[in-house]
Amino acid sequence: MKPAEVDRIADWVVRRGLEGAPATYLLPAFCEKCNAAGLVISRALVIIDTLHPVHEGTVFRWRSDGVEEKAAIDYGRTTEGRGG
Repeated sequence: MKPAEVDRIADWVVRRGLEGAPATYLLPAFCEKCNAAGLVISRALVIIDTLHPVHEGTVFRWRSDGVEEKAAIDYGRTTEGRGG
């Protein structure tokens, strides 16, 4: 991937984000742009934590193999595991 392609994709992501594009659009479009530019991505996962007392965050997923998955899954707080 050439530096100019990286800059073009980064600029695109920043502009769409500032315009308020939803993450369920940004992640697949970002992956497709990377693939078109020569950076092969077959799966991607983005986890966004929040500071909300009940709603802990959201997981966004993308796959290029045609397997259907929910694009976004919200998750709540848990007391299991480390630091709970």
